[in-house]
Amino acid sequence: MSLVHQLFLQTLREIADFGQPDFDAYRMPLVGGVLEHMARNVPAYGSRLAAHMDGARFDLDRWTALPLLHADEIARLGAALAARALPPPAEEVVDSPFVPNGPVLRRSLLARTAQECERELAYEANALDLAASLAVLHGDHAIGQGVGWSITFAQSPWLAGDVQASAADQLGWLRWSGASILRTTALIALHLAQNVGPAGVAGLEAVIVADNVLTDAVRAEIEQSLRARVVHVIEHPVLGYIAASDPAGGYSVSAGSAVAEIVDVAGRPTTDGAVGELVLTPLYEYALPFLRFATGIPAAAGSDRQTLLGVRKLSRVGEAPR
Repeated sequence: MSLVHQLFLQTLREIADFGQPDFDAYRMPLVGGVLEHMARNVPAYGSRLAAHMDGARFDLDRWTALPLLHADEIARLGAALAARALPPPAEEVVDSPFVPNGPVLRRSLLARTAQECERELAYEANALDLAASLAVLHGDHAIGQGVGWSITFAQSPWLAGDVQASAADQLGWLRWSGASILRTTALIALHLAQNVGPAGVAGLEAVIVADNVLTDAVRAEIEQSLRARVVHVIEHPVLGYIAASDPAGGYSVSAGSAVAEIVDVAGRPTTDGAVGELVLTPLYEYALPFLRFATGIPAAAGSDRQTLLGVRKLSRVGEAPR
């Protein structure tokens, strides 16, 4: 584990216990820094921010008037920045998840480290063994053995199975793997739960459902049939980890390293408890900054965890308005 990773973990652990004034005070310089970077160095954001600048300063009272950033704009933004010389720390280059064989997206390693630490803390909060053996039935993992980036950074072993196999074959493979944790989608987990039979899966302690949607009914069926607790994780192809279920109820979002908002169709904050769209602004992403990125994920905010610009906790994720 790198020193930067250790320092981020220590910082995130500390701010998790901050009261609201201290939490807002911690984040404001980060918000100002990424906005200043966008205004000065990212031409694509110039027009978005110009109308909200008071001289050289951004008026935070106008934050919710900023237009949302949508997925189709991300690809164009990536193309515009592809030839740009980027400052250290070094960046990674990944293909655009929105355009096959399209433009690359630049990612700051600092932002990736912050996002990884948020995920790691979420797993710790859910009492997952970060060195446990991990079985993966997920479309973004090739069959074979490697390092399970989706659960831990302690280099835990993982084994990926065939997501196209029958439920019987997947269950046989899962039993053979001897893994104590399974990471998969809601649909696959439900299919396994409906076909597992009385024998169950010995040694399976937890199921990480990495999916935008997990209803209470599906969660209960998975836990009862597979006899393993469920941890619901929301990840995005561009943003990575966004939120995870909290044992105390609701969902914890990566508020320590991002501004998380729940907004209505006009991009304004929803009223307490109302379902809207989850919007994120990473605060350490300088290579390809995302300003109010609309994830398309429906969610509702926990009314008791409002921040100056967003929320620290969600009451539910991935559910349409009732």
